Amino acid sequence: MEKVAAVLLNYNMPEIIEHNIDVLKTSEVPLDIIVVENGSDDEFMFTPRDDDDVHMIYLDYNLRATHGYRVGIVTGK
Repeated sequence: MEKVAAVLLNYNMPEIIEHNIDVLKTSEVPLDIIVVENGSDDEFMFTPRDDDDVHMIYLDYNLRATHGYRVGIVTGK
């Protein structure tokens, strides 16, 4: 079965990303989890845990949702 890209976008809400990763890890479908760090303030940046198997993309500033997801989708192709 081919992998499916799951793109998560973070802007100042790392606890939501952690929860979403935990849920995605229970999937029976093979996933390539991509987290786009969309210019969060330093204290709210998502930092992957040691057991997270994610591909991180760090943006210097907030591209807003549409363009932030686009960066992740293009990476997942």
